[in-house]
Amino acid sequence: MKTFMINTLLTLPLLAVALPAPSAGPGEITAEDIIKVAPATASCAGRGPQCVTAYQAAPAIANSFQKYGIVSFGSQAAVVSTILYESSNFEYDSPVDPVAGKGTRNMQSAQFNEQYASTLGLTSTDDTVAVLNQDLDTSFGSAAWYLSSQSTVCPMSMRNEMHALNPAGYESYVSDCLQTGELADREQIWNSLLALKQW
Repeated sequence: MKTFMINTLLTLPLLAVALPAPSAGPGEITAEDIIKVAPATASCAGRGPQCVTAYQAAPAIANSFQKYGIVSFGSQAAVVSTILYESSNFEYDSPVDPVAGKGTRNMQSAQFNEQYASTLGLTSTDDTVAVLNQDLDTSFGSAAWYLSSQSTVCPMSMRNEMHALNPAGYESYVSDCLQTGELADREQIWNSLLALKQW
């Protein structure tokens, strides 16, 4: 009996070392993460003057997650999927066919750009979106701001579903939060981001 107890006690530290550490949530998104899903973002060669690379975008996106409290991997992937889709892999910060007031890297409407600018303490102008696009943190931050600020259409229950990596949560994000029917291509990007498992 004593021998059994001694052997058991001796193995306890080994067992403790072998146990996996609790998940600390997502790390910080990197350019390499983005390029794995959207290789075109590695370079702006042959792309338009509004283009930025993943190396420029990743720090701005990471800053937006911290600033607007987007903490789960599923929700962060949703925000990145929106930016990649709307900006055509970071090529544009305004629509190819101009729409008054529409733009930033998630191509939000003039109404939301005015709200966004106000929260940042920026003065509304005849071209507010151009002011927002002057700074990468501001231009890329709009998607995270939108998700965190529009709680009526982007409720925490939906974000919890995305945190659980539930496709129904992402579908609600697209249809109810973003209020668009363009699901298939967006969801493909989201799933590709989720396949990375973590940043």
